[in-house]
Amino acid sequence: MTGQEIKLLQAFNAWATTRIFDAVASLPHEDVIKDMKSSHTSIHGTILHQVLAERRWLQRWTGGPAVKPMTAADAPTVAALRRLWEQTGYDGAKFFSTLTDQKLQAPLTYTDVAGQKTTLPLWQSVLHVVDHSTYHRGQVVALFRQLGHTPPSTGMALFFREVAKIA
Repeated sequence: MTGQEIKLLQAFNAWATTRIFDAVASLPHEDVIKDMKSSHTSIHGTILHQVLAERRWLQRWTGGPAVKPMTAADAPTVAALRRLWEQTGYDGAKFFSTLTDQKLQAPLTYTDVAGQKTTLPLWQSVLHVVDHSTYHRGQVVALFRQLGHTPPSTGMALFFREVAKIA
């Protein structure tokens, strides 16, 4: 996997999450926090999990300070979650701008949330983050439908079509 490919995947990930945030911002707060008995309770809980996971991985990649656990009370609104995600994206953009093909092949050793030490190539961890975020965006889309709302489209094909229009 090349640096150019990784940067494209990160651009897709940011585009798709932006679409989710834009759509969630139009929902009534009660729907955003409603307990839907899903893996992370609500739309809010699912997005919080996604944002924290992206922050945790960025910390692993950069060697920055450990990401503190957060609850919904730490970012109680969609706007607060979005600010946290945008800061993560800003910090991530700085990191991704320094990546080379060689750095992507380098091993990344980290301790996961269960305390298990793991090593894998950096590029594989980046693919995992995009996949993880895509999975949870899909959950948010399902929650939109269960609540009777029309979800945004976040497919990669749409991303490529939109990117082609501005290129």
